[in-house]
Amino acid sequence: LLGLFFMILGLFDLIVNGLNFLSVVLLKKRITATCTLSFVSQLYSKRSQLDAGSLHDFGTSLDVLIAFILVALMVGFSQIALLPQFQIHIWNLAVVFNVLGAGLARISYSYSGLRKS
Repeated sequence: LLGLFFMILGLFDLIVNGLNFLSVVLLKKRITATCTLSFVSQLYSKRSQLDAGSLHDFGTSLDVLIAFILVALMVGFSQIALLPQFQIHIWNLAVVFNVLGAGLARISYSYSGLRKS
């Protein structure tokens, strides 16, 4: 059941990231949130009294945490070697893009904070 949750979350993240990639390339701006959980938190913020920016940041942080926990579990319990060869290539690409994406997002967030001060 947990595996199904991660697969569905991954599929939605792929769609969200694909839409954002295309919109940045074609329109020079993002058209949606950075990940599924930040998108969900934005929807929730419309119904709550909580700050929308803080909820968006929380959703993004939760998404990064889940991704890093998944990587830590796969590496820590030596599960990568159990994957079929073609899935190992997909896994490696996904981890590389996830780590680079998290790092670039963090730099972008920090840089925008510097420009405001």
